[in-house]
Formats: sequence, C-alpha cells, structure tokens
Amino acid sequence: MATSTFPPPPRFYRLYAPTEVDDGAGRREDDERGERGAVRRPPEPPEPPEATEFEAFGLIYTLEDGLPPLRTDKVLFEVNDGRVDFKGELLKLNKEILYHYIDLIDVLATRPGDYVHALSDLDAVFQNTHYLLNAMRHFQARATLQHALQTQIDEHRQAIEDLRNTVQKHRSEVLQSLQRLSTSMSTSDGMEVDLDVHPRVPPASAEGS
Repeated sequence: MATSTFPPPPRFYRLYAPTEVDDGAGRREDDERGERGAVRRPPEPPEPPEATEFEAFGLIYTLEDGLPPLRTDKVLFEVNDGRVDFKGELLKLNKEILYHYIDLIDVLATRPGDYVHALSDLDAVFQNTHYLLNAMRHFQARATLQHALQTQIDEHRQAIEDLRNTVQKHRSEVLQSLQRLSTSMSTSDGMEVDLDVHPRVPPASAEGS
C-alpha cells in the first residue's frame, strides 16, 4: 500500500468549491458526476450541536469547559488544605499501577474467575492518574507560557548584546583608522595633503585678453 507524507485531501472537498468554476476561457469544470457546465451546489454545513453532552465509546463527554469529574468512587490521592502534591501523588499512583498490574496478571494465572476485582482496582488507579493530569493542565499552560516569554526575553537581550559588541568593534576600528591617518599626516615632512575630491574648475579668462 502506497503511503505519502502529505496525502491529498479527501474527494468531498470538491463539494465546497465555488458554485460556478470558470477556467478563464468561458468553460466550466466538470462536477463530481462528470457533467459539463454543471453548477455545483455544496451541501449546507451541519448545525452546531445543541446538546452539551455526547456519548463516544460508551463514555459521556461534555462540551462545557472545565475539569472533567473523577469517574470512580475510589479517591487514591491526598488533599491537604485544598492543595495536592501532584508530583508526589503521581509517583505514588505510578507505583500503584505497577503493583495492581502484577496483581492482575497473578489473578489471571491462578484464579481467572476473580479478575473483576483486580481489574476494577487497576482501573481506579488509572482514573485517579488521569484526573490529576487533567488538574495540572492550567499549571502546565502557565509554566509553558512563562518559559516561552523568558526565552524571547533572553533572545532579545542576546541580540542587543551582540549589537553593542558589533558597534563597539567597528567604533574601535574607525578610531584606529583615524589615529593612523593622523599619524601619517603629521609625519609627511610638512607636505600638504589635499583631501578635496571635487575637481576644481579654472577661472574663466577675461574678455578681450
């Protein structure tokens, strides 16, 4: 099967072309049915959904912005004074995932009929981990924005510093050139150096001379 890094768009995008396509010579392109000179009538876009909830793969999702609720009754993380130690709790839940996974494998190998309880425990750990990760999104967004702004500030400061160094370098070279030119003129044994680069026009002779 041939694959492409940038595959073409699906064919139905042609339905949303202008209603009349002219190639500049008075001819219209063929529509999807191959009829010459047909007028394309693209379908109307779908109406925005009215319901705020929808179901996908057996789960209920909401269109409202906010932190999704915890989908289990088992709360496996600690909350102290309304705050959560995300790093510590996620590390603990990560170890819990490994423990319950090994326990589930053991149950499937020795007592296959009792897998429901072990699977429920493992699912509860995953649900708590997912909930904490979602709760960290606004902290992550703020840290990402802060890092991006700090990077821009550092780049601007470096650009200004490079510009100052370049100006100082060229200023030193100009001053050295002027110093060498002054030294050369002072040691020319009294010879006058005419720096006027404009040509001199001789005065016009008097009439009748």
